[in-house]
Amino acid sequence: DSVASRGLGDVYKRQLNTSVDREETLELAGAEQRFTLHVDGPLETQTVLLNGSPLALTARDELPALAGTEVASGRVELPPASISFLTLPNAAHPAC
Repeated sequence: DSVASRGLGDVYKRQLNTSVDREETLELAGAEQRFTLHVDGPLETQTVLLNGSPLALTARDELPALAGTEVASGRVELPPASISFLTLPNAAHPAC
């Protein structure tokens, strides 16, 4: 699945870790897909990581496919200075 799935009733959450020197913990009630952007080293670095892998344009200067990482319910560690997008595909939430 990818960010573009956007089905009826999907739920999306955004979590920021604004600390530049420590991880934060998030408790998940159920299985989700996670997309975390962060840097490995100083904030001035030129390389951004998506779920731990370098995010870079393709040879044709296009964005690569953005695949999430499946995470189970329970505690999830968020790296310092990161933004995470968590998705619950097909959650069938009545407000969505």
